[in-house]
Amino acid sequence: MAVEKRYPSTILATVCIPWDETYSFDRQLFCRQVDLLKSRGVHHLYLFGTAGEGYGVTDRQFEEIVKVFAREMQGQDLHPMVGVISLSFATMVERIEYAYAQGIRDFQISLPSWGALSDNEMREFFHRVCGPYPDCRFLAYNLMRTKRLLSVGEFISLAEEIPNLGGAKF
Repeated sequence: MAVEKRYPSTILATVCIPWDETYSFDRQLFCRQVDLLKSRGVHHLYLFGTAGEGYGVTDRQFEEIVKVFAREMQGQDLHPMVGVISLSFATMVERIEYAYAQGIRDFQISLPSWGALSDNEMREFFHRVCGPYPDCRFLAYNLMRTKRLLSVGEFISLAEEIPNLGGAKF
């Protein structure tokens, strides 16, 4: 069965989180970086993805950065995405809820990395993360750090069950 395309073919660029000499979020440099990418025609930007920065911030830092990002990415044809990665499922849900309240509708997720999930646990994870947010799109980051790489067949099966699972990043 063919699965219809759920995410556009586009450049998806990361916005790295800059820190100043006191290890505080450098808001000014961050905003310049976002503006530079937008001015170059890159309108699909994401935070806390492949660099693992999502693991390295406190909840307060996550909220501050997401709030600034959501504000900077307001506008027509701008598509902000926030990565929510954590060892804690509850933390992931809280971060999705916070970003959602800021207007974010695209999320990058990965399986928790504390241990390989069984087939049933993996399916439950995706249903519980994606299910409550039918107006959002989720991009699954498939990486070995999670101790389980999903196959294309598993993603096709998940996509048949979960209409807002928008794609996979390998």
